[in-house]
Amino acid sequence: MVLFDPAGQAALLRGKNRNIEAGGWTQPKPKPKPEPKIADGLSDLWTPLQCERLRKMCAAGLPDAVIACRLGRTQCAIKSKKRKLGLCINLEH
Repeated sequence: MVLFDPAGQAALLRGKNRNIEAGGWTQPKPKPKPEPKIADGLSDLWTPLQCERLRKMCAAGLPDAVIACRLGRTQCAIKSKKRKLGLCINLEH
């Protein structure tokens, strides 16, 4: 059986295995974990203008996905804010 290996991956793996067997392998250093993202307090807050726009779009009957795109938010953020403001609760979802 002949295997086709155009990239030569088998030869590279054989070389790596020989290096490991000869004791030339060391455990790679773990990558540092990124710092947890802390909200800057500006981008995550809802402005009164955004709340008013949300109220108007909700009153117009627009779906959450459309509202999210227009306000630059996620659908989850829209649903959460609607719930907090007591706006148009959809019973179908």
